[in-house]
Amino acid sequence: ENTQVILVGDLVNKGPHSAEVVQFARKNNFLCIRGNHDHDALVYALKIHPLHSMKPNYLSYLDNLDSDDIEWLKELPYTITLPSRGIGFVHAGLIPNLPLEEQSRKNMVIMRNIIDESGVMVGSEKPDVGVPWINLYNGNPIQHVYFGHDAKRGLQQSDYATGLDTGCIYGKCLSAMILPERQLVQVKAHRTYVEVSDEE
Repeated sequence: ENTQVILVGDLVNKGPHSAEVVQFARKNNFLCIRGNHDHDALVYALKIHPLHSMKPNYLSYLDNLDSDDIEWLKELPYTITLPSRGIGFVHAGLIPNLPLEEQSRKNMVIMRNIIDESGVMVGSEKPDVGVPWINLYNGNPIQHVYFGHDAKRGLQQSDYATGLDTGCIYGKCLSAMILPERQLVQVKAHRTYVEVSDEE
């Protein structure tokens, strides 16, 4: 009862029980970050997508979410910070030396790399363009950032950031960091839910 769980996003579309994961996180008062898959699900659930009436089969679980579940997803923040501990959480990434209030929401949910455009750092979701943002991150604006999103690269660790998406859906591991001890815990997936070739 003294443990606070913080999830770094993509509660949905990462296994066969998306609705149940959302409901479990809500019921247990987990803190959660908005991931790109959570965002995409919301676009259909809130009928923002122009083709929302023809939602793809992989979003069929939306029928099992009630209005409170959807509202909870809608309220997920893009970052969570614990200033007293010098740590924060984001789904995808941050541009170094840019205040949180100036960070692009798009970068926070989809970026993997940074491109230098005439001395200005720009986020890119493409893993083969630019360099991994974690390689350039220097502890500003958050001293140490925990993130997910980048399963293909697996566990990523630097002095100022830790990437915890280790591809559970692809039959690899589910990873967590116990804080403040910084103890890494990994549990092997029960099975492969999606083939690696389908990774984003």
